[in-house]
Amino acid sequence: MLSSQRVSIPESYLRPPCPPPSQIAEKRVPKTVRPEHNIPSDIAANKNIHQGCLTCRIRKVKCDEQRPVCKRCENSPNKCEWLEPGQALSARGKRVESPAYGSPRLLASSESPASFDSGSPVSPASSHDFHLPRSHLSAAHIPLANSLQLSEQDRAAFAYIPYSTMVVSYGKLWQWSNFSYIYTNIANVYPGVMRSFIAVANMELRAKELLIAQEVVDASVSLERASRLAAAAAAHYTQALKDLSSLLDRICQTPEQDCDIDALFTMWFLILRYEACDSETTGASLLHLDGIRLFLGPYLRDDGQATGKKLPYLDADSATGNMNSGQFCLDFLSRDAHDYISHEHLFLSVRSALPKMWGEQYPISELLDDMENYRPLRLYHLCQGSKLELLRLARSTTHGGYDDLKKLWRHVENFGEEFVDILLLAKKTPSSGGKRLMWTVYAAALDFHALQILCSSLDTYNETPFKPEPSLSYIFSVATKALEEDPRQVYRFMWSLSVALSKTNQTWLSTQLAKARVLLPRFGVPGLILEQCGGLSASNEGVQ
Repeated sequence: MLSSQRVSIPESYLRPPCPPPSQIAEKRVPKTVRPEHNIPSDIAANKNIHQGCLTCRIRKVKCDEQRPVCKRCENSPNKCEWLEPGQALSARGKRVESPAYGSPRLLASSESPASFDSGSPVSPASSHDFHLPRSHLSAAHIPLANSLQLSEQDRAAFAYIPYSTMVVSYGKLWQWSNFSYIYTNIANVYPGVMRSFIAVANMELRAKELLIAQEVVDASVSLERASRLAAAAAAHYTQALKDLSSLLDRICQTPEQDCDIDALFTMWFLILRYEACDSETTGASLLHLDGIRLFLGPYLRDDGQATGKKLPYLDADSATGNMNSGQFCLDFLSRDAHDYISHEHLFLSVRSALPKMWGEQYPISELLDDMENYRPLRLYHLCQGSKLELLRLARSTTHGGYDDLKKLWRHVENFGEEFVDILLLAKKTPSSGGKRLMWTVYAAALDFHALQILCSSLDTYNETPFKPEPSLSYIFSVATKALEEDPRQVYRFMWSLSVALSKTNQTWLSTQLAKARVLLPRFGVPGLILEQCGGLSASNEGVQ
């Protein structure tokens, strides 16, 4: 729960400019969330009527009504299925034909993780060969009925979210991810969250149509779809900005509610994600980052620890690809490790975020998965901190920068020795085997080698005992096998691949990043770092 002190937010931020749709034709969610949100009154009124799972009702046994998997089904080989609100039991035989992206109705079922496996490609042969799915969503679906009245295209976009590159790039498989929790527990209450989801989805779908247009003889159909999707995304984005402004105003004027804070940071995250996909809204991103900084002002003061406040937001991934996000995250890096708001403490805290979100229903398999991924995530976190330190050194105007660089290099060497097993595993394994673990290993290992290249390039005195060629070869080798298995993972590797491309003119690498920048046109290595590096090219499109 945030402090009851009122936060002073300038009126200029509470009412940000909302660009009309015609002008926009072309890492970390809140970790402090609560497992319960408001139940729609029409559903609550019928709570005691036939609320058991479909499986128990058919078997005529008592059901404890725990979603998404009841205890009886959890302890049996049976699949725990649920009817949609208002759906008759007789409708169970009417199976929905498999839609291209699945139905959000399934998100609350015990569908196996493979069904929403963001670590497994939807179509290895072509990551963008598809059209908008025909929606099979029921009008009684809770999120759609309770938050917004959506068009068929909006429903298709919302149903696409579990398969989005946004979900893929954060690694955790869909069913028990924080995105899934927000999708089913927050978006159904806050229209701005749902609109933000739809805006992001439409931008991803637009990018896929643009990629298709690059490969076909007659691109007119795909270009028309892309234009329509961009307009729809911009419309939802504009409305989401208004919802964000209203929510901020309410939080600043009334006693704070935890659910409002959760929704606020979710909207900030998703809106910034949309703006990363639209090069015309960079200025708006800076405005939002300033707004977040103002809102979190009490946490960034020297006495922040004494207040007992808890921080619900950090996205160091965007910080290392965006100079202005980096300025924000440097505040966290500068804190002592034991401080609650420090970069280190936030990493440790977020490791237990999912069990806190989902509570007792969070399965053993997911707890084991989280433990299995801890070491590669730790390596990834240390690389993030070092990248932020590089950003600080690049911005520094003092004369102690070279000694700081040598200290940073020793730090990188030390944790490289600690995680030599992770680096070797990424190199030697032939494929991911569909495991989340291996995609985390790949991402961490690529980041480490890219970090070494960047550190050595900042060494203008050439005293660093490092040759970039082995690391470049390593990056190409690991990235090639990973992207051949699942091309969508390029969005997860963009920072490390951008560093490698700054050091060489490798055609394959340039092609992969060019495709990725159709969706994320401004992502890259902050230009200020490249300007300080010897032998690096700043001609890269995504550099800021």
